[in-house]
Amino acid sequence: MPEKLEAHTVNGTAALPTLGSGETVRREQQQKVGIKTVSVQSRDLTTPPVITGQKVDPQWNGAVLSLEQKIVPASTVITQPFGTTDANLKPIDGTNALQETWKVPGATFPTIVTRNFDADLQQRVDTYQTIVPAQDLFTPVDGNIDYEEKVIDAVHTLRRVNSCGAAIPSFNTTTTQAYTFPGILISLSFALVALAAANRKEPQWTSGVRPAFTVPVRVRNLTEFFWSQPAPIALFAPVSTDIVFKGISYSINIGNVLTDTWSNIGVTYAGDTYYGNTVDRFSITATSFSASAYTSSIGLEAVIACVVDRYKRLWIRKTSYINLQ
Repeated sequence: MPEKLEAHTVNGTAALPTLGSGETVRREQQQKVGIKTVSVQSRDLTTPPVITGQKVDPQWNGAVLSLEQKIVPASTVITQPFGTTDANLKPIDGTNALQETWKVPGATFPTIVTRNFDADLQQRVDTYQTIVPAQDLFTPVDGNIDYEEKVIDAVHTLRRVNSCGAAIPSFNTTTTQAYTFPGILISLSFALVALAAANRKEPQWTSGVRPAFTVPVRVRNLTEFFWSQPAPIALFAPVSTDIVFKGISYSINIGNVLTDTWSNIGVTYAGDTYYGNTVDRFSITATSFSASAYTSSIGLEAVIACVVDRYKRLWIRKTSYINLQ
């Protein structure tokens, strides 16, 4: 840095000098009684020259940092605006100091993007790493799976945001499990069979029942993703019933079946020598999922399980389907 030397002859007595701002040498010399020479060698700090340099710093997302070195008054107080990564003050003498500052041009740090495959989502996830002001509040949007922030210093924060796009495709997997299909009452008929004795009949009834059975089935498991909580899908859960009737002339006990509505079924006697004119009939109320409805659904898919769960910021709905038999 250039320096200038000034010498003045003034009235006074030479004393121990004190350096002023920017001064490197101050000397007082007594010339004769009442007369002294004051010499001052100083630097002009109004526009101090700046030494510059650059470096790539991987700790700051690989930013190209600019170095500034300049002479400043020793009383200078360091401040750190956003974009300044390092600053220090090294005393030179009692009045001057060397200020060294590293900063990113334009206070804009690079963004680093990395990619990985998320097995839970069956989707590529992009991670965006940025450096933001410490007071900056992040508001996630659809597509941001999760995020984290780490403090670098008082004014800088390292933020990582994992994103995969707002629309995440659903996918299917297949498993096998044992499943019990319900019994079905297909038919129910009644007749009066004449006996050898005159005017004597006995009831006869027959039923067509497909019994319940358990077999291994292929299960299609559908996984879907949502940014707000989805409603679970209603399950296929037919409730079987037992058909029990104890009449005067006969009894019926058919267990664990789906059934339709049967009205006023049974037998009616007319002048029977034993039962007379007895009406031996009853009705059956259809199950909540009727036999005919089930029969028409055979071969179609039905939901046997549905789970709504969370994964980070996502809602996940997993639904299991089987083909009815």
